[in-house]
Amino acid sequence: MENTEEDKNISREADLKEPADRVFAKAQLEQEAERLQKVIKILEEKPADLPIKVDEIIQELKKSLDAMSNDNADRLLAERKMVNDRLKEIWEKAERFKPGTPEREAAYRSGLDDIIRVLADTKDKASDWDFSKEKTLPVFARDEDVVLRPINSGDVDFYIGITTQYTSVYREVIREDVHRKESLFLLDLCHPESFYCVIEVDGIPAGYLGIKDTRADVWEIAIELDRGYTGRGYGPESIKLFLNEVSRISGKTKFSALVETDNVPSQHCFEKLGELYGLHNAGTLQRSEDKALFEEKHLDLIDENMRSLAERLGVEPRKLLSHVLEYRITCPL
Repeated sequence: MENTEEDKNISREADLKEPADRVFAKAQLEQEAERLQKVIKILEEKPADLPIKVDEIIQELKKSLDAMSNDNADRLLAERKMVNDRLKEIWEKAERFKPGTPEREAAYRSGLDDIIRVLADTKDKASDWDFSKEKTLPVFARDEDVVLRPINSGDVDFYIGITTQYTSVYREVIREDVHRKESLFLLDLCHPESFYCVIEVDGIPAGYLGIKDTRADVWEIAIELDRGYTGRGYGPESIKLFLNEVSRISGKTKFSALVETDNVPSQHCFEKLGELYGLHNAGTLQRSEDKALFEEKHLDLIDENMRSLAERLGVEPRKLLSHVLEYRITCPL
């Protein structure tokens, strides 16, 4: 069947490219919300004109996504991929019907409505907290021993230096391409929904900690210390200082932390601050069969600490091989 110019335009728009960089700016998110409202208004006010207006709508969506692409990387990349796939699907479905037919109009309307529905659902999940004000402060919190300051673009090398102490994957990535450091830093710590601080001891960066995603019902915290500062009490002290201030500002009182089952020092840290809540799926093992295979292959790793944890949780020790521990912390501490 011969493609109309309308179909060709949609096909070209389906080749949306992933963003070249990852700069996070709240102002662009606000502009994006206005653009999406305009798109939704077009769909709602002129449904009968969708086949005629489809190019205008797609162009508007692309502008929106282009503006959004420089903000929340993971979420917005997923949205862009969804739109990309959906536009191709619209074109493939519409191609089967003659221009001007009700069937062709229905194909366009269904696909476009799906795009708007997903984008609207994502917008509804936006957090009430982005800590935009706190991210601009020179110091977030301090006590006699540590200073917590919001992380900034000058902390790239420091962050990568700590992370590569513990994560072999990052060591390999940086070894192959040193220019990936900044993108890893932005992806890990600079989402609008996250809030991270550098832990300074005597003016020297000793680690970092923060909230991973403020859209979650229970905010999960993460912390890593330079090996030279572990075992000296800075971890629990920093977490207490950070969470008490976060709780004071946000009103949140419940927080969580995920800890590897073989990371005994971190377990001791969170035992001091909260309580062992249960097991949580490990990120790379989601399917039951994958967990069972991993457990069977690594039974020799079960030690006395794991057996003790399993007894407390009322599970088989092997389950700790395929899961991480979840701790719950209640503020004020």
